[in-house]
Amino acid sequence: MNMRKVVALLVVATMAAGLAACGDDDAGASTTAAVTTQAGGGEFIVGVSWNNYNEERWAKWDEPDMKAAIEAGGGTYISTDAGSSAEQQITDVEQLISQGADALIILAQDGTAILPAVQSALEQGIPVIAYDRLIEDPGALYITFDNVEVGRMQARAIFDLVPEGNYVFIKGNSTDANADFLRGGQQEILQAALDSGAIVNVGEMYTDNWDPAIAQTNMEQILTQNDNDVDAVVASNDGTAGGVITALAAQGLAGVVPVSGQDGDAAALNRIALGTQTVSVWKDARELGKKAGEASVLLAQGTPLSGLPDTVQFDSPGGNQMTSYLLTPVPITKDNLQVVLDAGWIDEATLCQGVPAGTVDVCGGGAVEAFTVGVSWNNYNEERWAKWDEPDMKAAIEAGGGTYISTDAGSSAEQQITDVEQLISQGADALIILAQDGTAILPAVQSALEQGIPVIAYDRLIEDPGALYITFDNVEVGRMQARAIFDLVPEGNYVFIKGNSTDANADFLRGGQQEILQAALDSGAIVNVGEMYTDNWDPAIAQTNMEQILTQNDNDVDAVVASNDGTAGGVITALAAQGLAGVVPVSGQDGDAAALNRIALGTQTVSVWKDARELGKKAGEASVLLAQGTPLSGLPDTVQFDSPGGNQMTSYLLTPVPITKDNLQVVLDAGWIDEATLCQGVPAGTVDVCVG
Repeated sequence: MNMRKVVALLVVATMAAGLAACGDDDAGASTTAAVTTQAGGGEFIVGVSWNNYNEERWAKWDEPDMKAAIEAGGGTYISTDAGSSAEQQITDVEQLISQGADALIILAQDGTAILPAVQSALEQGIPVIAYDRLIEDPGALYITFDNVEVGRMQARAIFDLVPEGNYVFIKGNSTDANADFLRGGQQEILQAALDSGAIVNVGEMYTDNWDPAIAQTNMEQILTQNDNDVDAVVASNDGTAGGVITALAAQGLAGVVPVSGQDGDAAALNRIALGTQTVSVWKDARELGKKAGEASVLLAQGTPLSGLPDTVQFDSPGGNQMTSYLLTPVPITKDNLQVVLDAGWIDEATLCQGVPAGTVDVCGGGAVEAFTVGVSWNNYNEERWAKWDEPDMKAAIEAGGGTYISTDAGSSAEQQITDVEQLISQGADALIILAQDGTAILPAVQSALEQGIPVIAYDRLIEDPGALYITFDNVEVGRMQARAIFDLVPEGNYVFIKGNSTDANADFLRGGQQEILQAALDSGAIVNVGEMYTDNWDPAIAQTNMEQILTQNDNDVDAVVASNDGTAGGVITALAAQGLAGVVPVSGQDGDAAALNRIALGTQTVSVWKDARELGKKAGEASVLLAQGTPLSGLPDTVQFDSPGGNQMTSYLLTPVPITKDNLQVVLDAGWIDEATLCQGVPAGTVDVCVG
């Protein structure tokens, strides 16, 4: 063994011992790419540079057989993760070399950027395998599936269904040669039809980092440009296909427009069974990993490229002849899903989740009965959620055969992101999210949707058209609040106490209020003398804001349009301190017990009652359907809601009821409140329902 090898093995052994000594206290402390040292004391070292180990495929499918082949050949496996950074990958390769790697396997983040590092390794006599992605150096061994053939297979599957019409091409990462190999294969199959005009290319875009969210955005843009007149989508992998299908689903086109993919991802195979994806060209990554591991053993032991058995010569786009192994993929459609089951690539429960009985041969048992709905509450301490929304929601889920699990973010947007990830890790098949911050939660929602987990935005808007939005018609709530106050105060000084600035409902309510009051504001009949948002809808903050406005206006306030019952309570406390409670009309919403009592007492004018039991029940029922595989477009009786962010949201918008002193019997009859609570402290005879 040469001196470089001895030193390298000592370095590896020292690192392994050091890492073990550090224990859990230092876990995750390093900001550079982590190096995994696999013990075994082999005769040689193979260093593997992953571009992004967080992608499920590499750890689950490629690495185990690769590592096993290396160790079976007498070698030691070490690896790095570049975290999708081309710059980091260059450093990683240098690090692997410094640790004594006798051969390198590189899954390139950027085939061009990594070239100097590859050339440096080859000059040092260290063989390099370009794994699954081309690196344009003829001194490297190229191991991949035949990606031109993958593209052909994708195009054939789509063209067999759609020989005429408008086609969209959602390509991969522009710096990954595979994206162009795939597109070239697609073009071979479709060129004649394109030339004849039978099919028309109405949109074609690369997808940075093969990111499903970017693919979704690109598809949404193309749909908008073409007024949804799209007949087929050739997406280049299953991740981009997932993004495409989310965009299609928002327009009611999922399962209508054929979509291709590749890789055989579990979510994609399930979509094929459900009928929303047409084909996934399956590349059994276990075989690819094994082939790379076996080849690295030979190369590390001194076999030259020309001595490797059964290689082929591949003419690269850069004009190089690459010594290669090109494995053959298999297109998977609804008709041959048994292939991936028989191969142990996926289990039947995962493949058939939500698939109606009889629609797919391999899912003979129909839909998987057991499912879990995860509910993320923003702040469970608010009385309403536990008392009114949750019981009927949970009952509907359990009646549908599901299991209910939940988390409480405690009014923390950051905690809610963690909570959603936790619910997913616990196996949630659908999510109901009451957002603390509709913007902050977006990435977690998009991540869930990309994983095929449907999301319900509950009572508060989340600007993703892939989510179902369930709420009361909050613009109408705002109108009802303003009407009730304006009927009493058609002239005078108005105050507007709004909700949380990060909750879209606050602005929906304010918009509805403005519709009713705009003419009076324009004429000067009423004057806006104060308007403030209320952080977290906190009654104490609403009180402070109201106190400030009263001071600024020398108490000359004639009406307060408060946006919910909590803020109304804070406002009324501030008014009471100035002797104005019961004199200045105040609005609210939710039908809180305290607010209904204030209406009976005469200190609050109106609470727009949203029977949260009905909202919870509707969300529970919808989550059952979604968890069982019903697409948004298949949900009954939805409406399309045009959001402030320009999205068309598939929605259920329930109708609220304004409660004043004159119709308190409504909430009594509904069992929403009991007479003792409603009438506490109310003088006999002042309100019809409080007779005793």
